[in-house]
Amino acid sequence: MSLPDICRTAIKTRTQYLSLIGYMARIDGQLDDVEIILLQKLTKRFEITDKFKDQVFEDKAFSESEIEKIFNELKSKNLEYSFILDLIAMAIADGVILEPERMMLAQIAGLIGFPHEEFHNLI
Repeated sequence: MSLPDICRTAIKTRTQYLSLIGYMARIDGQLDDVEIILLQKLTKRFEITDKFKDQVFEDKAFSESEIEKIFNELKSKNLEYSFILDLIAMAIADGVILEPERMMLAQIAGLIGFPHEEFHNLI
C-alpha cells in the first residue's frame, strides 16, 4: 500500500497533523530530548514554516472531540495510516508507551476501525 504524501497537503493540514503528534509527545507530562528531535525532524520533513512551528510545539491539550475532528479531516485526505504510524513512533520515542499514550493510540485505532487484536499487534 502506498501512503499519500503529507507534504502535498495544505499547510493547515500538516500543522494540525504535527500538532497532534506533538500532543502525543507531551501527553505524559514531559517532552524528552528524543521526542523534541523527532518532532523537529518531522517539522522539517513536512516543510512547516517558522510561522506555524509555534503551533506544533505549543503546550496545548486536545479534547477527545478535537482529536476526532482533526483525525476525520486527516482521514478525508487518506492520511489515517500515516498518522497512526507517526503517533506510534512518537509514543515509543522515549522507549516506553505510557497509559495516556496508549489511550490516545487506542482512540485513533478505534476511529480507523482496527480490531482490538490488530491494535495490539500494531503496538
